[in-house]
Amino acid sequence: MADLTKIARAALGSAAIVAIPASAGAATLDTEPNNSFAAAQPASVGDTISGTLCLNTGFPCNFPDLADFFHYTGLPPGGSFDFAFNHPTAEFATLLAGRYTSGGPAVDSVFSGGSTLVHLTGTIPGSGELFFGITSPAPPNSSCCAEGYTARLTVAGARVSAPAAIVLLAAGLAAVGLDTVRRRRRS
Repeated sequence: MADLTKIARAALGSAAIVAIPASAGAATLDTEPNNSFAAAQPASVGDTISGTLCLNTGFPCNFPDLADFFHYTGLPPGGSFDFAFNHPTAEFATLLAGRYTSGGPAVDSVFSGGSTLVHLTGTIPGSGELFFGITSPAPPNSSCCAEGYTARLTVAGARVSAPAAIVLLAAGLAAVGLDTVRRRRRS
């Protein structure tokens, strides 16, 4: 009976941990320099990033900032991601958010035309890390100076397929059954 109680406590504890809600993300400012894939700023899932791109050096920009890159680590491989962003002031006609795997071009991307939230979605790779960059397709030194944006990454863990879940359930039930038979033989 003690073994079954331990098993029940472990199962209940595991279920309680899964039920704990994730905390709300923090507000994070983009920090320079993060203008390249190699200099990507570390970021956390759920944090809302507020950043600014500058196409020239007029107010409020001290130097051109044509791109901002962010690096997320420790993500669940095989899970899904949603990188949502917008640029509420819409000074630039569009901004581009891309997912990168190296210093080359984006492997996928989405344009934002202003305050409407747009989503870049996909599957988290086996490495458990993602890189995102936000850029403006407008040429440097255009008439507009700065464009603010917000971005946020949310993730969901990999789901266990139905056949795998059935196998896991059967293994658990078999273990409980064997434990019960073993205890009856001892009695």
